[in-house]
Amino acid sequence: MKNEPYKPSIATIFRKSPNTAQFRSEMINTGGNFSLTSDDIIELGVAYLERFPGCYGNEECDDVRDAYEVAKICTIEYLIANFNEDIKAILRAGFSQVDTIAHASRELKRITKPEMFLNILNTLSTRSETLHDIVKTVPPSIIRERFSGALAFASNVIYLLGIDGGIA
Repeated sequence: MKNEPYKPSIATIFRKSPNTAQFRSEMINTGGNFSLTSDDIIELGVAYLERFPGCYGNEECDDVRDAYEVAKICTIEYLIANFNEDIKAILRAGFSQVDTIAHASRELKRITKPEMFLNILNTLSTRSETLHDIVKTVPPSIIRERFSGALAFASNVIYLLGIDGGIA
């Protein structure tokens, strides 16, 4: 049996990161080499509540809102994991703010052929569906809700990339 290379879990990366900005940097530095299973998502939820215990059951807690950003980071890095660094940078920019989607779409079309552009969108959609299937297995919780929201956001961005790229 072949040994799989070590992939740090998102919870481990979160616990080692003192804040969300550092978590984002650490996730980017993995180059997509991190574990994102339902157990990892559950453990991330546990780690989050360890850091912010006052947020348990309190949807109005500012730190619960930050959990959405953490889930979004995980989602984006998972979706773009298999692309080269130039495409990752463009996609990160497109996923970062709604007003950058059209620019990201134009940049992707500029540096790729039409078949490659379509392949990028198909890969993003397929990986989004795979992650959705993983998230559905997580018991109802704050972290599941945050990942569901991050996936909804990602799906909208993927759709808009296609619209702006003349594909959808």
